[in-house]
Amino acid sequence: MHRLEMTVRCGREAERVSTALYRFLELRLSNAGELAGHAEIVSEPSGQWERKRITLWSEAAARDFAEFLRVF
Repeated sequence: MHRLEMTVRCGREAERVSTALYRFLELRLSNAGELAGHAEIVSEPSGQWERKRITLWSEAAARDFAEFLRVF
């Protein structure tokens, strides 16, 4: 398991990160049952900012997601 952490603005930017993760997972995993133990997102809002902790099944998956998010 590998974790990415980022702080983004609440609202559209935070929603964009979450949406990108869900889309990335749709493309990578064949069914919803594979999500258990393979991916997790935790969001902690604080004022106008939101801390996102995204845990994925491998370092390679985390790297791929970071690139996917960059172009999303």
